[in-house]
Amino acid sequence: MTDPALDPEIAAAAARDLARYGARASLDVGNLPEMRADFLRRRLERGRTGGPTMRETVERDVDLPGRRLRLRIHVPEAAPARGPALVYFHGGGWVWGSIDTHDRIMRELAHRSGQRVVGLDYRKAPEHAFPGPFEDCVASVGWLREHGAELGLDAGTLAFGGDSAGANLALATGLAEAAAGRVPRSLLLFYGTFDDDLDTVSYRADFGDGRFGLSRRDMGLFLDWYLGEGHRRGAIDPRAKPLHGRLELVQRAFLLGCGLDPLRDDTRRLAAALAERGVAFEFTELAAANHGFLALLEDVAIARHALARAAAHLASAFLNRT
Repeated sequence: MTDPALDPEIAAAAARDLARYGARASLDVGNLPEMRADFLRRRLERGRTGGPTMRETVERDVDLPGRRLRLRIHVPEAAPARGPALVYFHGGGWVWGSIDTHDRIMRELAHRSGQRVVGLDYRKAPEHAFPGPFEDCVASVGWLREHGAELGLDAGTLAFGGDSAGANLALATGLAEAAAGRVPRSLLLFYGTFDDDLDTVSYRADFGDGRFGLSRRDMGLFLDWYLGEGHRRGAIDPRAKPLHGRLELVQRAFLLGCGLDPLRDDTRRLAAALAERGVAFEFTELAAANHGFLALLEDVAIARHALARAAAHLASAFLNRT
């Protein structure tokens, strides 16, 4: 049996990044400023440059009690004068990342779907641990419902999406909205973390050593910083571990998993749970992709194809009124 191998374009892009930026900064709580600067340096250029041009991009500050957060709305050429929107939560282990580092992904989704995409920032762990980032997401969505009309949004017709930690927040926020009677039109969840179980096969036996980037140790630290050790070992809270939430409330979903990812089994387990509850969903697992590969879409064809499928699902979900 041969060892698994990355898609050649992903491997080549990773090699170029290694030659340009060097090895990644060590993941350690005492090294947070350097880690955040390293992530920003690697992701900002890819996140902000290239890709489609929008008809309009609107930025706002969202004023919430005790904090101010950023919001960015991308309006593609094909969007109606007023329309629904995908609310997108960026990844980064709840510790780093922003609407800037993930801007290209959001513009691609907007362009390919013909729909508005709203990027929301949230406070970061460990300075702002759970439930802070989750509460930021829910409160920002509430702000959108109140102010969306003045920004050209049909705020009663929303979908939620995100990658990695952002997929966790998207699912948790979507479930909270659905429980309040505001069922999202769909959920777009890219290689997310939906539980804190580090003993799945993909964590333990397959890819936990970090040979394809993300490691089991990395995820343990991210989860500790976001949830805190006590919360991880305590009662299950679906706001933090949405795999255990009321998934039957979901209307439909698009799941994207990576075959070479410690989080692979999180997406597989979510797909099984949605199927058990009779939820309509699409599930794509790319065997030769690793965690975070969508950031490489300028160089990687399978990343562009994956976003095209997600965008087609989104456009269809907004057309489907059931």
